[in-house]
Amino acid sequence: MLIPLCFLLFAAQCHSKFSDEFRRFLRDNFGEDVQDRLERTDLGVLGSFGGGDGTNIDKTPIVFVHGIMNTAGTMSLLKTFFQGKGYSEDELYATSYGPKGSRVMPETGAAHCDYVKSVRYLIEGVSAFTKRPVAVISYSMGVIVSRKAILGGKCVDTGKDLGEPLTDRIETYIGIAGPNHGAFLCSKYLVLGKYVEACDRNNGMRCGSKYLDDINSKERYEAKRIFAIQTLPDEIVGNFICGNPDATSTIDGAEQMITVYGMQHTNVWLLTAPIQYDLLTNTKPRPAQLTLTDKVVKSFGKTMAGLESAFD
Repeated sequence: MLIPLCFLLFAAQCHSKFSDEFRRFLRDNFGEDVQDRLERTDLGVLGSFGGGDGTNIDKTPIVFVHGIMNTAGTMSLLKTFFQGKGYSEDELYATSYGPKGSRVMPETGAAHCDYVKSVRYLIEGVSAFTKRPVAVISYSMGVIVSRKAILGGKCVDTGKDLGEPLTDRIETYIGIAGPNHGAFLCSKYLVLGKYVEACDRNNGMRCGSKYLDDINSKERYEAKRIFAIQTLPDEIVGNFICGNPDATSTIDGAEQMITVYGMQHTNVWLLTAPIQYDLLTNTKPRPAQLTLTDKVVKSFGKTMAGLESAFD
């Protein structure tokens, strides 16, 4: 299994770059600085992908947002999956947020305004290039970065005003294993060494950070249709932390939280690809009531929250 997976990743990354037409569109409409920011040529084939000639667009275009220690190149496997479902180059896009010359690491892993701006520019650029609303599929740290990109308003670290919400430009939003209410590795018991910046109290993934409070201060701004996916157990982000009986990957106001089992945090973004496709293409209303599985998960969360409070 590992060898075919590596081959697919290599093959996908060989075609990971912006098309000439999309590159030119960004330069002409957003400026050369934004084009360079989004293309990330400093990362080579890992930096970005997306765009055909702008004419082969039948489906809702997808913007993929990677997680910490990943790049756009990581998400090229999802690109390959969706191409197998009939999506064209014109309909699949990603950029890499993070410091120049490097992927984003725990040492640089706070949700900086600069990272947020990159994702926001890409959403705006793809929507304008394709002349239609987009779908956003985000993973791990990319969930909280993309949610702020969509929400807009002032960044908590710089005070920069990003502008109005992009809600009307997004058809469907899917957040996978996101630390929306904090990350297990940023809990008060585990903040160590290289995770200090990623767990910053201002714009990190620590429970109750100003950044997380900001993106959770409103509901239903992410898209017309909003979904969250978590794996149980999640060894990186965790599931029930900070004394909160609701799962940390919960997006308040979402249509549905989907819980999968037996997947790791590091592969849930790929192994749930069929679920992601179903969420994008199945527009029928989904039941609002909790399933039996959801009830069990929620009960487990209350138990875990009670155990954590016993240590305070």
